[in-house]
Amino acid sequence: MEGKFDIPDSVLSPFFVLFSAVSLGLIGFTPLGFDLASTALSFSADGYATEISYAGILSLLILLVAYATNRGDKSGPQPLQLWLVVTTFALVIVPPFAPLLNAFLGETIPGIIAIVIQAGGYYSLSYMG
Repeated sequence: MEGKFDIPDSVLSPFFVLFSAVSLGLIGFTPLGFDLASTALSFSADGYATEISYAGILSLLILLVAYATNRGDKSGPQPLQLWLVVTTFALVIVPPFAPLLNAFLGETIPGIIAIVIQAGGYYSLSYMG
């Protein structure tokens, strides 16, 4: 629905914010004894290991679901919607690949600002749909 929040987006939005916060290391979340901050994928090169958590993957999946369910015109991507998805996707996926950025966003204040920006991208995408 264009200009409104639909039910799937409303249900998934708190999970997007939760998983984004867990992936940045701001909070811990362990449902049924499974730590969502644990490593799902790991890449290493030149002595540095990049780790992507289950929470990061789940937040990206929720973002893709929001994009898929909010495309009014199925013929092609809308430029603004595509820009929102790409930038929010980058904010979620880039920190593990940039050690300095990852350390910076792991701090409380920058991490909260990153969560607000990521949530803003998600909610804007949801509302535009």
